[in-house]
Amino acid sequence: MNDKELLTIIADLKKTIEDQGLITRRTIMKNYRKNDVNSLKKQLEKFVDTEKKEKSIRKKYPAVDNAYKEYQLLLTLTGEWK
Repeated sequence: MNDKELLTIIADLKKTIEDQGLITRRTIMKNYRKNDVNSLKKQLEKFVDTEKKEKSIRKKYPAVDNAYKEYQLLLTLTGEWK
């Protein structure tokens, strides 16, 4: 193996290490955001708001409430509802 081939192999290896380091940093940040307290609070608030809106719609429109009850029954029968 001559010096030129060795230098190209080393350059390729450096490039691969830099790419993998970037991927690793991105993965760490993505996972951090998933478990961040503020992010979880925001998700909870969004879930609660959605639940309130759905509840008010079910209360306002009886047909929607009946469809929701049938949906719950279907989930109960299939074992998906807890």
